[in-house]
Amino acid sequence: MLTIALCGVCFDSATALAPLELFAPSLPATTLALQALIVLHTFGALLCLPLNTWASFTWTLWPWWERVLPRALRWPIAVFRGLQPLRWLHAYGVFPPRSAPAIKMSPALEVTWDEARWHTLTPRWWPTLESSPPRWVAPHHPRFDHAIVYEATGFHEASVLRNLTGRWDPYGHARCSGAGRLMRRVLRGELRSRLFFGESLPAERGAPIAARVRMYMLEATTPAEQRASGAWWRRTLVGPHLPRARAEDRWLDGRPPPPELWAPEDWRWIGRSRLGPLLRRAAAGEDPHALVCLETTELTAADVDALWGEFVPMFAATDRDDWSQLPALVERVRGRWSGPQIDRFERLLGRYALLGMARCERLFVAGGLRAILGRRPAPLDVETHLHLNLLMRHVIGEGREAYAAMMREPETAATWLSRMSLRSGWFFEAVLRPERMAHQAQKFRMLASQVEVRGWPRPSARAAELAAWGAARMRRLWGAFAMIEFLRGEFREEVWAETPERWPRFELCADLSLRPLAKPDETTRS
Repeated sequence: MLTIALCGVCFDSATALAPLELFAPSLPATTLALQALIVLHTFGALLCLPLNTWASFTWTLWPWWERVLPRALRWPIAVFRGLQPLRWLHAYGVFPPRSAPAIKMSPALEVTWDEARWHTLTPRWWPTLESSPPRWVAPHHPRFDHAIVYEATGFHEASVLRNLTGRWDPYGHARCSGAGRLMRRVLRGELRSRLFFGESLPAERGAPIAARVRMYMLEATTPAEQRASGAWWRRTLVGPHLPRARAEDRWLDGRPPPPELWAPEDWRWIGRSRLGPLLRRAAAGEDPHALVCLETTELTAADVDALWGEFVPMFAATDRDDWSQLPALVERVRGRWSGPQIDRFERLLGRYALLGMARCERLFVAGGLRAILGRRPAPLDVETHLHLNLLMRHVIGEGREAYAAMMREPETAATWLSRMSLRSGWFFEAVLRPERMAHQAQKFRMLASQVEVRGWPRPSARAAELAAWGAARMRRLWGAFAMIEFLRGEFREEVWAETPERWPRFELCADLSLRPLAKPDETTRS
């Protein structure tokens, strides 16, 4: 009823014509103010129109606006950035006219009380088992169960896509996904509400000793199959989602991370955080070692000495482009330092990288739109703010003297570009937080298996050329695209997932529907 009532304003033609009277004489001030608001809203709606739903909250915060637009043309972005908390503008998210496969990718949370038998927890609305019937939910909107759709695809607060598609505020960041935080609460016996899993998580059994999340593909049965077997779905295990965990595992930490661990492309929010004054002082040339522990009581000079004197030198003889030794390196780090100390190392690395970004950013931004279009390289010609952050992390890996020299003379940062790779830039993150990166790699491979459809019409040569040109420009706007391509090829070893990846692939049928190309257990690992 509320929606119907609000739609009544669509029949108001007078308001739509009112802006034409802005310059009419002797209009009341209130009328002028209302008509000015209508003009502003219409202009903002036109800006939002090209964006889909997932970007409607973040587009005013993208850091590349300062590279693309001269200062005089940035005012509309600033105006609508300030108005965004009012939630008065939204893009109209329409999915493209492309068939989706008639399946559900269902992440199932499984727990065990004896390490021998695993028990599947069943949400109230979301189908999980073969016997899970379709539920009638209208007009109810089950937010928890709806979030499972995005959890299954990897679009959540811990995603590397967080800045491109996400919430407006910076506190949407997380160290692990919602499923990981839920799993931790289950393992600690803190989940008291029956609204999540109902009778499938009996309180009298106490907290499970271990949990995991695995991905299943659900295909609807025919009415005849349902009557014969009682099964609503054909259920196939297709891959991992989150590995086996216990309550004490630190990678399940769901606390919002501090600003130094936010996505580097949330550069504007980082500048408005408590780190902002430190970044401006670093940009002016102050000593980063004197700044890195300010605005916090949790990082000390002893932590800084341990980082440069023990942690970074540990990998001096390691080829940071070779990730085949990551499992051994992760075990070595966790055997030498406690979880809290590893957390402090991660925060210090994040702070040093951000201080370096602040010092070198002017050389990166100087290329402007021409650098994005590939017409003239910038003095520091990295692709995006994310790549700039990875360059700083690469230099940190070269040792304290190399980092100090770059901070004294930012122009020398360009000399490290030929030696830096995505692997060397992400090396410390992979050593400290491998579970998070492995999860993202698995999700990107799963999504690729569903997008790369056999038999889908190929674009014309001209369309393919334009798409390649546009993709190259997009890679200079958002670092997330480079991360997607990079992570698809990483963390393939069984050590990162006890469940093999057998993601389903699909082909286009004559009626434009999609069907599985082969059963997952008959395909090779992605």
